[in-house]
Amino acid sequence: MAMEIVTAILSQVTEHLIVPVARQIGYLIYYRRNIRSLENENKKLEGIRSGVQHRKDAADRNLKSLPPHVENWLKDVNETTADVSVLLGRRAEVERGCFYGWCPNLKSRHSLSRKAKKIEQTMIGLQVEGTRYAPSSCPAPLAVTVIRSVEFDSRKQKEDSFER
Repeated sequence: MAMEIVTAILSQVTEHLIVPVARQIGYLIYYRRNIRSLENENKKLEGIRSGVQHRKDAADRNLKSLPPHVENWLKDVNETTADVSVLLGRRAEVERGCFYGWCPNLKSRHSLSRKAKKIEQTMIGLQVEGTRYAPSSCPAPLAVTVIRSVEFDSRKQKEDSFER
C-alpha cells in the first residue's frame, strides 16, 4: 500500500519536473545539432519553394491562377526563411561567447537552440504541405531557333538592286 503511494507520487514528480528540465538542458547539449538540423531543413524547404515558385510562374505565364492557399504557403515560407536567416546571423555572436570565447554564453545558446528547434518543426510542416503543391517535373522551356530564309535574302537583294 505504502509502496503504491510512493510510486504514484514519484511518477508524477518525474512527469512534471524531470522531463521538462531534461528538455531544457537538451537545448544546451544539442545546440550544434539543432543548428545543423535547421540548416538542412532550410535547404530542403528552399528546394520545395523553388518548385512551387516555378509552377506559380508557369501558371502566371499561361494566364492561370493558383489557389490562394498556395500564395499563403509561399508567403509563410518567405517569412520562415527570413526568421532562419536572422537566427543564423545571431549564431556567430552566440558562438563567440563571453571573455573572447573562453566561456560559452549559456543563456544565448539555450535561446538560440530552442528557437531553432521550434522553427525546424514549423519548416517540416511547411515541407509536408509544400510537397502537395510542387510538381514532380516541369516541362522544359521551348527552344527558340532562328531559321534563315532564302526569301528574306532575295528580298534584301531586290531592295538593294532597286536603290541603285
